Amino acid sequence: MVGQFVRVLLAVALQSMSTIMNQKHVWAFSLASIARIWESLYSISVFKSALKNATQNVLDQAFYKVAHAYYVHLRVQQNLITDMGSKCPKDTTLWVAFGSILHWLLHNYRRLMIHNAAKRPVQAPSEMWWVTAAAISPLFDKIAITFTKIQARNIVISQQQQEMSKLVIDIAASLDIRPATNEALEGVDPLTIITGNDWFILKDSIVMHIQG
Repeated sequence: MVGQFVRVLLAVALQSMSTIMNQKHVWAFSLASIARIWESLYSISVFKSALKNATQNVLDQAFYKVAHAYYVHLRVQQNLITDMGSKCPKDTTLWVAFGSILHWLLHNYRRLMIHNAAKRPVQAPSEMWWVTAAAISPLFDKIAITFTKIQARNIVISQQQQEMSKLVIDIAASLDIRPATNEALEGVDPLTIITGNDWFILKDSIVMHIQG
């Protein structure tokens, strides 16, 4: 479903995609940072804090602010809610729940575009925001599954750490995060990658992740 909506977006927003890929604070930086942080997580509270910080930093702190403003707008659109037979999930202090909001927005993308065209709300997200949301949403699904597991009553700390390690590996595989060794970077065009301190991601890998 996400892939379907993103393909529609990519058809009309290739320039926006190019802009996203070349931004210093592209979402991939925050997500890769999550993977690095979670390698040393030992408690659910730290898990929540890492997710909160990473989410707030996406698109240079603009991503969540736009999402929340649009969420507030949509929650009071009674005619739209009646017409759709559905309402945007409630935002809570649980950052894992933010993934449910993204999923709902993406699932209802086409109907929301009609609403935006008719009402022109100032809170409406940009094309760049939608592409970013489509990229992040599948990762929130993975995070939600892990969060449920580590909150089980009978789970011990060592098992929590194992689940978090699995999540790190899963996210790294989804984004094709690679160690930035001299050998790995040899012959790689710098314009085709996004780099961190000790890792890099091929831009083609990000596009494949979004479309997938």
